[in-house]
Amino acid sequence: MSIESTYKTLKPFLNDLEKDRINQKKKYRIQQILSILVYFSVVIFVNWYFGRNKLIGVLLFSLGLFASMVYSSKKFHKKIYLEIQNKIVPEIIKQIYPGLVYHSDHHVSYEWFQDSYLFSQSIYNFGGSNYFEGKFNDMSFQFSEIHASTKYGGGSSVSLPGLSSDITVFQGLFLVMETQHYHDAYSVILPDHLERYLKGMANVFQKVLKRKLKLVHFGKGAFENSFKVFSTDEKLTVQLLQPGLQNQLLYLQEKLENNLRITVAANKVYMAVSDEIGLFDVNLDVRADDIQGIFKDVYIEIINLFEVVHVFNNYQNTINQKFE
Repeated sequence: MSIESTYKTLKPFLNDLEKDRINQKKKYRIQQILSILVYFSVVIFVNWYFGRNKLIGVLLFSLGLFASMVYSSKKFHKKIYLEIQNKIVPEIIKQIYPGLVYHSDHHVSYEWFQDSYLFSQSIYNFGGSNYFEGKFNDMSFQFSEIHASTKYGGGSSVSLPGLSSDITVFQGLFLVMETQHYHDAYSVILPDHLERYLKGMANVFQKVLKRKLKLVHFGKGAFENSFKVFSTDEKLTVQLLQPGLQNQLLYLQEKLENNLRITVAANKVYMAVSDEIGLFDVNLDVRADDIQGIFKDVYIEIINLFEVVHVFNNYQNTINQKFE
């Protein structure tokens, strides 16, 4: 369904949400007014208590009012974000991808994340949200936001002041796609600027899988200049990464701003896309009163997510042709 037809179908539902939003905003404004009254009363008391030293009262009033405004604004925006997750996203999915499973508070498993071998660091904290799962032309897939971190200093999982702290290993979108055919090869596809990560990844492959990765060349061209591909089976990798798929990976690289990493392992494709902003994080400072604008932003983001799935469906088709 197009964005116009989807919006038309969901308009009654979105109108109800907008009414709730207006009521929420009224409550938010009332809270702000009450906060101002409370802090104004505090100022009067402080001025009376400290006599002529009104500067302290003014400072207290300013700081208190600022803190109250920030807290109220964050609370209001959090409510809107939860509405996006729990109401708007599921309704859009019902219209455009009816067979898709979505859970706002679930994520891709730690086991899948580790099986990608895309990150060589030990993970001490792992979590995520916005989990999607489905099937597209016999290719099963799942993806979600993931935040994985490790400890810096001492290597201990227990945080000690001054000795260790959380270091983000990965934050962004993590995808797992499962094809119908198994092949005995492992490949890693990295944007050229991420080649420095290969040493750690190669060590993991050699230690765990007892196999070495070799650099695979694809002749002269945009793909060779933009990506570094390493594989345990050079011949098979060249056969599977056909020019059509290469062009689509170049398109994804540009669209995702060079933040993707890919592992092709046996019958699975793992993809990590670094992104600190997060899914459905629309500009609520601007969009809070614009339910149609929020719908449009979320709809477009969902469509963009599934562009990635469509690209790897073409990879699935290439595998089918190879193994038929």
